Amino acid sequence: MERLRGEPVEEVRLYIGGTPALGSWQPGNRINGLEAALATLIQNQAQFVSHLDENRQRFSRIEEELEAIKALLIRHERTLEQLPEAILDKIGFKGQ
Repeated sequence: MERLRGEPVEEVRLYIGGTPALGSWQPGNRINGLEAALATLIQNQAQFVSHLDENRQRFSRIEEELEAIKALLIRHERTLEQLPEAILDKIGFKGQ
């Protein structure tokens, strides 16, 4: 069975977090479909992993903001629960 080879490429570089990884393909090198797919997969995985940390940081910040909002809503709920009694006291209404 004959091995199929692709056309020459100028250069394929793999990066992980902005740092070159696994060297690069130089001009004149041939790359077959499987090698090209593997190079693309590695590049995509590296990008995915680098974005994971950013997403974790954003998610953590969102969780902190939600906790602050919850605390504020609880405080407002308590204030609203006390409001009818405070209004009655203010207008001088005495309960039986």
